[in-house]
Amino acid sequence: MTETPLTAIHQGIVDVFRRAIPAVRAEGAPQELSREMATLIPTIIRNAAGARDLWDDLWKEFEEVPADESDYLRCGNELIGVLNSWHGVLQDLRNTCDALALRGVPVPNSSALRTALQENEQLQALLKKNWPWPDRQELTIDPKMVEESRAAIERGECDDLEDLIRGLPDESRATS
Repeated sequence: MTETPLTAIHQGIVDVFRRAIPAVRAEGAPQELSREMATLIPTIIRNAAGARDLWDDLWKEFEEVPADESDYLRCGNELIGVLNSWHGVLQDLRNTCDALALRGVPVPNSSALRTALQENEQLQALLKKNWPWPDRQELTIDPKMVEESRAAIERGECDDLEDLIRGLPDESRATS
């Protein structure tokens, strides 16, 4: 895996919106600006949410093409860059909407920006936590816990998996 065209495409879209927001700000009266911003908001949010799809697409690519540690590191860093860029676009848009609201010109849909920012931040946190970073500590097995679990099974203190499954409600009866 030598290049990631998906991240390049995403970055290109981010750049378009980064240029669009100041251009919209520079135009006309606050009422016109409010209408323009209201038009931009759903499109920007939809495109920013596509960063999760980008992550999924990269995983599919990793499944098809063997990757080494440097590929994971490079792609992880590119994903962080894309998410940071989208966060900046969303933040710029929210700041502009807040400034308009202070001038007495609220922007329809602007409340959706807070949710989009939170989702972006959650996605960044998930990426930092779950991406296979080279310095990420390997999971370890606690031998004492394994020993205690085996002893509990031998003493009959654990339920059998098949019994647990049989104890689950039958969804076919519940829906009919």
